Amino acid sequence: LDCALDWAMDLLSNKVNLCYKLRSERSLSGDIVALQWSPKMDLLALANSDGSVVLNRLSWQRVWITSPGHSSVTAISWRPDGRVLVVGHKDGLVTLREVEDAKILHKFNIGIEIMQLSWAAYPKFSCSGYQDNSSLFTCLLQPLDENDYETAVDPNQLASCDDGTPSVLMIGDVSGSVYLYVSGLFHVATVRLHSPVEKVVWTMLSRDLKYLLVVSANGEKLMYYSFTIPLLKPRISELNLVALKFAFISCLIKYINVALKGMSEAWEDALLLMDAKMADYAVNLPDGTTLADELLMLLASGKARDELKEFLINELTEKGLQKLGLSIKISYTTIKKIAASRVLNAITSLQYHMSELLGMSNWYDKFGVLGLSPNDVKACLTALRCFAVKTHELLLIIENSIKSGGIFFEWLILVIRKLSGEVLPATQHQCPDSGDLKLLINFLKKHLTVTSQPGARKQQFNMEVVGQYFDNQDLSNIMEMSHTIWDKIISHAGLDDCLWFGDYQPSKSLIQLFHCLHQQVDHVFALTNDSLSNSVVCNHHCELTTYSVQDDIRKVQALIGGFITKECKSYLYFPTSPNMGFIELFLSSNCVSVIKQFQFTASAEDTRRRGVISLQNYDAESLSVLFVDNDIYSVAQLSTNVLIHIPNEPNKITSLANSVMEVENLATFPADMIAVTGSRRLACIVSTNMQCTYK
Repeated sequence: LDCALDWAMDLLSNKVNLCYKLRSERSLSGDIVALQWSPKMDLLALANSDGSVVLNRLSWQRVWITSPGHSSVTAISWRPDGRVLVVGHKDGLVTLREVEDAKILHKFNIGIEIMQLSWAAYPKFSCSGYQDNSSLFTCLLQPLDENDYETAVDPNQLASCDDGTPSVLMIGDVSGSVYLYVSGLFHVATVRLHSPVEKVVWTMLSRDLKYLLVVSANGEKLMYYSFTIPLLKPRISELNLVALKFAFISCLIKYINVALKGMSEAWEDALLLMDAKMADYAVNLPDGTTLADELLMLLASGKARDELKEFLINELTEKGLQKLGLSIKISYTTIKKIAASRVLNAITSLQYHMSELLGMSNWYDKFGVLGLSPNDVKACLTALRCFAVKTHELLLIIENSIKSGGIFFEWLILVIRKLSGEVLPATQHQCPDSGDLKLLINFLKKHLTVTSQPGARKQQFNMEVVGQYFDNQDLSNIMEMSHTIWDKIISHAGLDDCLWFGDYQPSKSLIQLFHCLHQQVDHVFALTNDSLSNSVVCNHHCELTTYSVQDDIRKVQALIGGFITKECKSYLYFPTSPNMGFIELFLSSNCVSVIKQFQFTASAEDTRRRGVISLQNYDAESLSVLFVDNDIYSVAQLSTNVLIHIPNEPNKITSLANSVMEVENLATFPADMIAVTGSRRLACIVSTNMQCTYK
């Protein structure tokens, strides 16, 4: 698709009367797979075949463009308030983007190709009694780095995800499933069709949230389904609050995951190389002698065996120790900074939101029936507390390692200079003060003692104790709880049985406890999904029509839609023979009944092209129809009220050509797609080639 036309429509107050004005004509850089107007602003979203998404103003000024993705875009949809654009991809990725700057507010992956997206709001179910006050009790988190947005979302952007009005995002896939996400954030239910090979091409929730209507393509058949979800309508306000809590909590979990990744990448394994060199040297020590004994003797007497002297001067070297000490200091300082400024602040925010969630779960009549369990939320808080304690433990170890390790390296460098015969300034001849001396002795005893490794040929040391916290396995060098400040807090304050301070796990690594926390969070919210999914009831299903396997299912999908009247009756329109211009109108409710069949094109005896290309809701009272008749392309405006009230005569096809439609002739302009918006009185028509003509 290479070219587009923008049109402006003026509708008279009581009569459907087109007055098209050509506003502009533009060339597009690539094929367009989907386009949709914002429901509130003069903005047009276009999805390109390369996976990028473009947002343009009415003047065609570009607002933003996303980078081409790893997977192509298959569907787009606007949140009803126009502030968020949702984008679905072939690999199952769903992203919610802020309209102003394309920042990702939330994202998730359903794991299978997305066929359809639709988003509906339900303002009459708004819950006005709740206000999020998390900003008053939590710290503003450091923004993520630009590269981190690939795997996480900035928690500070989440305020844009909630406009106070309950809404439901419906996602249809290619394997017979419809996923419902409240506010586009929280997966509350999965509705399964009868066959896993059905492609979901259209979905709609009734205004009273009573019915979920679905159309699917199964082989050569279009199938219709009507479902009820009993818990959705009476609990939509509560689900909206749970969705907001879920968004904050899941976003913070991803934020911490990015921080842990940064801490792990900042960790240097240089000390492991030094450990290996010391292990090689220790193999040849006299029986009954350890490396710690030799270094303690050197510290006490200032004398070293020739082998130790050669090892220090030629293997470790003064420059090597200087470089190593600086590298370790930078590494540990970076890890400490990330843990203190990001992880701990995120833990504080998590505690706040989980505590609110615990309060919700204790109100069974409103939230408990949704599957929220107080015991499960308490388990989350316990896992969070264990993770917080382990983070503080790591900070304490890093602080001690920087201080005692720095003293150790300074002392070794001074020793090497003395053993090399270098003349030192008088200030460097002074012995370490008592405090530094004690730290040095403790360091030698603790980190240079032999650790038993079954089957190991060499002596193993534990100079590096920070890296083990980033492994997904138990710690090999456990720091006792009595060594941390938490032990004093717990014992002196009598908090052993407190939800926040109990059940310490000294042998687990930081990564293990984070995974435990993540699993607990997933378990809590999965129960809500199970509760609503299990309550889904299929009221009715039937075959609508058949279509040729040669037809592009995306082209068939462009002809399927529905609208709701002021009387809250839901109508469905779909193609019965799109190449001949036939469309049927159904009354969609608990039962489905045929209303009537219409033909949009005139009869023709020749083989010139004719048929309906696309049918879309212009507003609540009219449809926009893009069709071709005898190779002449046209766009028309059709009143839904007229359609409904045309007399229904059995076995009669009502021709709409040049009768109840107001038609605008596009001549031979090869129209292929159309996007319309009645609130802004705009349309965009996209052609199949570079030619753009208008009559």
